[in-house]
Amino acid sequence: MNMIKPTAILRPLAALCFILALCNVAIAQSRYTVYKCNGEANIKKFRSDSWQKLSKNDALSLMDLVELKENSQLVILDSQNRKLYKSAEKGKIPVKYRIDAAIKNADKVTANLNAEILSELKEQNSEKGHTRIAAGFRGDNKVAGFEDSLALFIKKEAAAISDKVTCITYPQNTFKPSSFILEKIGEEEQIYWLSIQNTAEKQAYINVVRILEDGTYSLCYEFGYSSDAESVIVPAKSKVELSQYLFLEADNERLVLLVTESPYDSHALQMLLK
Repeated sequence: MNMIKPTAILRPLAALCFILALCNVAIAQSRYTVYKCNGEANIKKFRSDSWQKLSKNDALSLMDLVELKENSQLVILDSQNRKLYKSAEKGKIPVKYRIDAAIKNADKVTANLNAEILSELKEQNSEKGHTRIAAGFRGDNKVAGFEDSLALFIKKEAAAISDKVTCITYPQNTFKPSSFILEKIGEEEQIYWLSIQNTAEKQAYINVVRILEDGTYSLCYEFGYSSDAESVIVPAKSKVELSQYLFLEADNERLVLLVTESPYDSHALQMLLK
């Protein structure tokens, strides 16, 4: 009787594990790709000494070095959440820093908008003789486990919704979903941003949950701990257009407008939705 040596089994297994490891690395590296590239742009891949011309659909890793010449622009696609990041800063800059700068610039626009909204509300309420204003600061919500409860609520509601665009409010008796209108505004090539109209009598804090075909939940507006913005505020009887945040349309995606009366930690909520 011929005996099969253990090494004869281990070698194919080791080869298989090596191939799977390479596949995992390739998947991780291809999370970011070039969606659009205008002008003169070059790339030096991580651990490479040579520069190559950058083209549409090229895979990017965070440590790749991208050089943009004068009047050039790069649009990076994050395939995980379908977000788009524009970068036009001249020079040789790693992909990570270009993405971070795009996020920071968009959040700064939101922070300035929130400051203007709160300033106007203070003036209006001062004229009326009271100052009932809810400023949006991360961690203001005093309810223990608020983000945990909110994440469970989102998943429960989303499971029962098949509409392409819908609205949910939390707590449910705070606002009427019919008081809010979510609109997708197209730019070009399936690129869009969102606008939110609030027809209610009081301000609201909003976010939008994108549910992709594979069941992935992604917050459109996630503010990290170093972000200039804390939340998105939509005043009563007002409309806010968030053109600073761009997205790429996905097949069979659903948009759920999330409305709350108080701010929360959007970064923590996103982690709970994974």
